[in-house]
Amino acid sequence: MNYYYLFNVILKIIINMNINKLLTIVVPCKNEEEYIGRTLSNINNQNNINNTIIYIADGNSTDNTLNIIDNFKTNLDNNLDIRVIKGGSVSIGRNNGLKLVETPYVLFIDADTILEYDNMITEYLNCMVIGDLYLMTSKLYCNVNDRYAKIMFNTFNVMNKLL
Repeated sequence: MNYYYLFNVILKIIINMNINKLLTIVVPCKNEEEYIGRTLSNINNQNNINNTIIYIADGNSTDNTLNIIDNFKTNLDNNLDIRVIKGGSVSIGRNNGLKLVETPYVLFIDADTILEYDNMITEYLNCMVIGDLYLMTSKLYCNVNDRYAKIMFNTFNVMNKLL
């Protein structure tokens, strides 16, 4: 019997049942009313995501961002444990969220990010646990019609492949 294979199958079953025990998500944001609802909905639609803690580190938004987050938190379809914390710049927001994380893994995701498919977090978490990885990235897609942003996303993806 291949015990390594059996171990991996059992581990995948455990991960699929307990993402919220393994992963916390940190989302830095400031004035993201155009994107934050879509991003939260996209995370909420991930498989096995129930009760996963999401720290949204708000950098004093002056638009409708916080209202959108509050509305999402009270939505009957919400499967997430959303907690708004004090943010600042992107790096300060990530650091503030990281200070509160109690799970072995953390996913930093920007407020305008869309995950490509509904099993993405589960698959990446499986890779992290099975591969004993400390850091992982993926291909990124640009969701805005900003030429500069598209160039930056494409540059990141090329560099990610080369390294």
